[in-house]
Amino acid sequence: MTTVAVNAFQLTSPIHVGDVVSLYAECFRLGQKSVTLKVTVEAERLGGEVVPITEVIATYVAIDAEGKSRIIS
Repeated sequence: MTTVAVNAFQLTSPIHVGDVVSLYAECFRLGQKSVTLKVTVEAERLGGEVVPITEVIATYVAIDAEGKSRIIS
């Protein structure tokens, strides 16, 4: 797989030393050769507060050994 597109995203909060960072991926679209994911990033602060960091939509394409797109198996 290779990344072919990432929508614009903005970091809404900083990640601090000691934060526990979690990434959640949700399949938005699954095509014959590509997959689009919604990735959400959150940070849990030392006091237990969970803060949203960013959300991004990214598209990946399956490639073969020669770098050409291929069917996802």
